[in-house]
Amino acid sequence: METAPVAAPAAAAAPAAAVETPAAPAVTPSAAAALSTPAVAAPPVEAPVAAPKATPSVSPHSTETPKSTWTEGLPADLQEYVSGKGFQDTKAVLESYRNLEKLRGVPQERLLKLPESPEAEGWNDVFMKLGKPATSEGYGLEVAEGGDPAFTNWAKDNFLELNLTKEQGTGLIEKFKAFTADVEAREQEAYKLELQEQTQTLKREWGGAYEQNIARAQSAYRQFGLNDKALSSLEKAVGFDGVMKFMLDLGSRVGEHGYVGSTGSDGFGDTILTPGSG
Repeated sequence: METAPVAAPAAAAAPAAAVETPAAPAVTPSAAAALSTPAVAAPPVEAPVAAPKATPSVSPHSTETPKSTWTEGLPADLQEYVSGKGFQDTKAVLESYRNLEKLRGVPQERLLKLPESPEAEGWNDVFMKLGKPATSEGYGLEVAEGGDPAFTNWAKDNFLELNLTKEQGTGLIEKFKAFTADVEAREQEAYKLELQEQTQTLKREWGGAYEQNIARAQSAYRQFGLNDKALSSLEKAVGFDGVMKFMLDLGSRVGEHGYVGSTGSDGFGDTILTPGSG
């Protein structure tokens, strides 16, 4: 059996000083894998681009103008007016105008602009629109039967001066007629009551001579030419009994001097009868 050769002893170390080399750091398996993979460059980052300004889109069927431009082209004073009123678009303007028409309720031509003061010019135009005639003849007043033309002319001239309408003028005349008719009716009623009272007074005073004295008094005023209107005026002034007494006394006095023949049918006679003589 062969024996393996024995290895020769190792050579002695070289006399030169050995340089110690530092040990390399230990590398983990994950780090080693990372080092073994080639690096990939990151993609460049682009700077943000500003978004374009939005342009108001207008539908081809829309009638509304963009708010930012709907007053463009208007005069400066109108733009200032729109800004002051706070109108945001044409719709707001139209709604405001429609509300104004509802508020005034009548067309433009039927509106009246009143002057600022009573003395200002322009009032005549206002009254003319309300119905004032252009002249006094426009009131159409006619002199009533038995009426006074001066009063009618006075009324027409003053109606025009006071700016009355035709309807107001004619209405005022009708009211005046009704008033005067009422006054006359009340006066007549009062006169009848007074006449009855005065007649009773004369009957008590003259007694049985009442009828004869009344006839003599009536004959006297006929002889003096007094008509019924004049007699009525006298009666309203001094009363029926006062007129009868006056005429009877006047006739008696005139008869005493032979002014009227005592033998005539209209003679007064020379005696005023009393209750005893009647």
